Amino acid sequence: MVPYRSFKTSDGDILFGGGTDRLFGILCEGLGKPEWINDERFAINSARVQYRDILEPAIEAITMSKSTQEWLEIFDGTGLPYAKVNDLMDTLNHDHGTSFFFPFSTRFAKRWDDG
Repeated sequence: MVPYRSFKTSDGDILFGGGTDRLFGILCEGLGKPEWINDERFAINSARVQYRDILEPAIEAITMSKSTQEWLEIFDGTGLPYAKVNDLMDTLNHDHGTSFFFPFSTRFAKRWDDG
């Protein structure tokens, strides 16, 4: 399935799941490349797989023009699977990360100090 991977942005990375023809159309619209929808090199997944070496760098050239947050806002509510790719600090500082990791780290620290 192409594209189904992360791409560099101006300040990080974003993952797009545009592997089906319908989802690829949504991706094209959001990227400002609606002409790719009917381009015979990209119109169906098997063609996108064949021309991956052309398509993926072209997508990344576009995604690098905006921040990750800008892309998140563009694709919000479109139905396209997408996500910010978090680094370790993003993960640890995210609400889910702090609620998951913090109790374990304090529990471990208490046991370590007691022992």
